[in-house]
Amino acid sequence: MIEKLAKAKPLELQIWIWSAFIFGIGLGALLINYIKQYALLITLIALIVHLWAMYKIYSK
Repeated sequence: MIEKLAKAKPLELQIWIWSAFIFGIGLGALLINYIKQYALLITLIALIVHLWAMYKIYSK
């Protein structure tokens, strides 16, 4: 697992990290009423980007 992360390009790692961060924000947004209408969209977009970055890293 560590070897695949070591082989990942810096941009792929940054996308992976940022999407995980945004995914966490999206999950947190589910708890806040005034932005609840955007929470599912934020979460889904971040999850898709995060999964794409993980695929790019681990498919090498």
